[in-house]
Amino acid sequence: MLRGKEHLVMTALGLFLRNGYSTVSVNDIVHKAGVSKGAFYHHFKSKQELLELIFDWWLKEDIYKIIDEIVANNATAHEQLQRIFKHSVGRVSTSSDLYINERIGEDLYSLLVLEGISQSYQLKEKVRVAYSDLIRAYEMVLSNGVKSGELKADLDPKMTAINIASQLEGLYTLYVFNRNLNLMEVASRMFGTLWDQIKANSVAKEYD
Repeated sequence: MLRGKEHLVMTALGLFLRNGYSTVSVNDIVHKAGVSKGAFYHHFKSKQELLELIFDWWLKEDIYKIIDEIVANNATAHEQLQRIFKHSVGRVSTSSDLYINERIGEDLYSLLVLEGISQSYQLKEKVRVAYSDLIRAYEMVLSNGVKSGELKADLDPKMTAINIASQLEGLYTLYVFNRNLNLMEVASRMFGTLWDQIKANSVAKEYD
C-alpha cells in the first residue's frame, strides 16, 4: 500500500486524469487520499508543484531513460535504433511504472500532459527541452554511424533524427486511439522500412 508523498501523488494523478487538472482542488486530493491539508503541504507547496513532480518523473522514466541508454552504449547505429524502437513499444504497451500504467490509462495520461503544458510555460519548456535532448541523442547515434562507415557520409543526421522522433510519436498517437493495434509488429516493420531508407539515404535533407 502506498504511503505519504507517493500516496498523495497517485491519488492526485488519478483525480487529474479522471476530472482534469484544472477542476481538481487540494481539498479534493486530501479528501480522496484520506489525509489532512497539513499533510499535503508538508510534501508540496501547491497543486502545481505536485503536477511538476509528475512531469519530472515521466520525463525521467521515459525520455531520459532512452537518452541514458544511448549515451552508455557503444553498439552500432542499427542496434541502437532497433533498441529505441523496442523501448518505445514497451513504454506504450507494457509500461508498469508509477505514473504510466493500464490501470489509469495512457490515453488519459496524454490528455493530462497536453493540459499541463497548455497551462504552464515551465512544464511546456520541460517537455520541449526533453524532446530536443532526445532528438540530439538520435542525431548522435546517426552521426556515429556515419563516422564508422555504417551509414553513408551524405546522410543528414539531424533531419533523420527528427524523422525518427516523429514516427515514434505518431505510432504512440495511433495506439492511443486504437488499442487493437499490434504495436510490436508495426514497430518492427516501421523500423525495417526506416533503416532501409537510412541506408539508401532516401530520408529528406534539411532545407537551407
